[in-house]
Amino acid sequence: FYVWIILLVLAVIIEIATTDLTSIWFAAGALVALILNLFVQDELIWLQIMLFAIVSIAAMLIIKPIIKRKFNSETVEKTGTKIFIAGGKIENDKLVTSGGRVLAASSFGKTFDEAWQNSYKALEAVSFTDMFYRKDIGLPGAAESL
Repeated sequence: FYVWIILLVLAVIIEIATTDLTSIWFAAGALVALILNLFVQDELIWLQIMLFAIVSIAAMLIIKPIIKRKFNSETVEKTGTKIFIAGGKIENDKLVTSGGRVLAASSFGKTFDEAWQNSYKALEAVSFTDMFYRKDIGLPGAAESL
């Protein structure tokens, strides 16, 4: 019983801290296993473990394509960019903002300028209502403008 609660809480805490929508898969699996445990106690532990695995994998198979559809992965892959989002959630099979709308783009390039341009190019693949972003982040003197 406690194993599923601990796993559920840890997965939720990790999800809140990272917002990668990856540990949420395990939270879903732990929740189902916890609910089953309430009915069968510690009996059928093999069934709880199996349901945990099945639900976690199913959640991954459902959520991962949704995330890929939301972000234009071709643009992101071509630029070697990783986009991080805080304040996102799945709603009606779509990744939507749920508050903060904080994004960060991190890119690689042969030069600093190329990496900088790749980050901003990748952000063009993301859109939501009233979206705006500074275009001077990473440039010399940007910190002094604050």
